[in-house]
Amino acid sequence: MTIYLMLTAVIAGLVQGTTGFGLGIVMMLVLPFFLPLASSAAVTNFISLPLCLFLYLRYRKEVNHKLLILPTLFYIVGSSLAILLIPYINQYLLKIFFSLFLIGLSIYFLKFATTFQIRASLTTMIVTGVLSGICDGLFGIGGPLMVVFYLALVPTKEAYLGSIQGLFLLVGIYNIIFRIYRGIFTINLLQPSLFISVAVLLGMLIADRIVNRINHDLIRQLTYCFIGLSGVITLLTTLFI
Repeated sequence: MTIYLMLTAVIAGLVQGTTGFGLGIVMMLVLPFFLPLASSAAVTNFISLPLCLFLYLRYRKEVNHKLLILPTLFYIVGSSLAILLIPYINQYLLKIFFSLFLIGLSIYFLKFATTFQIRASLTTMIVTGVLSGICDGLFGIGGPLMVVFYLALVPTKEAYLGSIQGLFLLVGIYNIIFRIYRGIFTINLLQPSLFISVAVLLGMLIADRIVNRINHDLIRQLTYCFIGLSGVITLLTTLFI
C-alpha cells in the first residue's frame, strides 16, 4: 500500500507541477482502493496544500487577486454543500457516480477541451465555482472547470498558474478545516497524509527540473486516457465485485 501511494503521489506532484492541476485526479484514481471515498477526498485535500502554496508563491506577482474572490466564494459554497451531504449519500451509488465522473472527465478532455470555450462573466463564475466545489467536496477533484475558466480569463501562463493555485490554496484551507469539523479528516489520516505530502513535493521538484524538456501534450493525452480507463475499472468492480 505504502509504495503504491507514494509512487502515485510523486506522479501527482509531477502532473500538477507541469500542468497547474491534476493532483486530485491522479490521487483519486488510487486512494479509493485503500480508503473510503470521503476519506480519500479529505487526504487529497490535505496533501494538495503545500504544493498549492509553493506554486502560488512562485507566481503571486502575476496574479490579479480581485479575480480570486468571487470564484473562491462560489467554490466554497459548492464544496460546503457536498461535504455536508456526503455522509448521507449511499457509498455504493457515490462510487458509481465517481466512476461515471471519471469517464466523463476523460471524454471531455480528449474530445472537447481544445474546442469548448467559456466567456468570463459573473454567470460563469457562479456556475464553474459551484460545480467545481461540489465535485471537490464529493470526489476531491475540483480543478477541470476552473482550469477552463481561468484559461479564458487571464492573459499569461504565469497568471493562470498563480490564479488557479491561489484559488486551490484558499479553498483547500477552508475545506480541510470544514472536514476536520465534520469528522471526515481525522487524526488517523494525518500521519499517512504527511508522508504522501512529502512524495507530492518530490514530484513537484522533479517537474520543476524537467518542465521545459517534456512533451506536455503527450503527458496530458496519456493522463486523460488513464482517467477514463480507471473510471471503467472502478465502475465494473463496483457493479460486479
